[in-house]
Amino acid sequence: PISSCVSKMSSSVLAEIFQLVHSPLLQGGALSAIINFFQVLVQSRVATTGYSELMRQLTAPVYSSAAAGSLPLHKQAYYSAARCVAALSSACPKEAPATVNQFIQEVKSPKSSPAVKVLAFLSLAEMGRTTNLSAQRELRTVILEAFSSPSEEVKSAASYALGNISVGNLKEYLPFMLKE
Repeated sequence: PISSCVSKMSSSVLAEIFQLVHSPLLQGGALSAIINFFQVLVQSRVATTGYSELMRQLTAPVYSSAAAGSLPLHKQAYYSAARCVAALSSACPKEAPATVNQFIQEVKSPKSSPAVKVLAFLSLAEMGRTTNLSAQRELRTVILEAFSSPSEEVKSAASYALGNISVGNLKEYLPFMLKE
């Protein structure tokens, strides 16, 4: 009975939740509730929607967008999606390193659009706030290289990432930031 309820709920409710995540309206308590919902959903054994599918749906509007110049979503939607990505990664710690590596590769790739890079940096920022990412040696270099990007949005997201990742590991990143 529980699994049928979850599958019915998943198909009907998830589409609406993703629409909210990708809108500029989601903030505060509503965002926190959706983050908690995603964490519980991905950890439940009865859910038919797993980590990789939730990640795909969270990031799909950014990846499917062909707009190379501007951001296809409202700026707030990137922050909301990044917080959801970080919440899913914290709920599934075995999946998190691969997700971090994927975002680093996307930021490094010259083929990635500014929108993909912004989402990647914001997601790394949210993940790095609570998780020690010091094992990712190339992360510092990637962030510093982003400061020379022609896109102001990418520069801003990279600085946000550096600040949040530093908060998550002051011992490693504070001397680095002071040196730079």
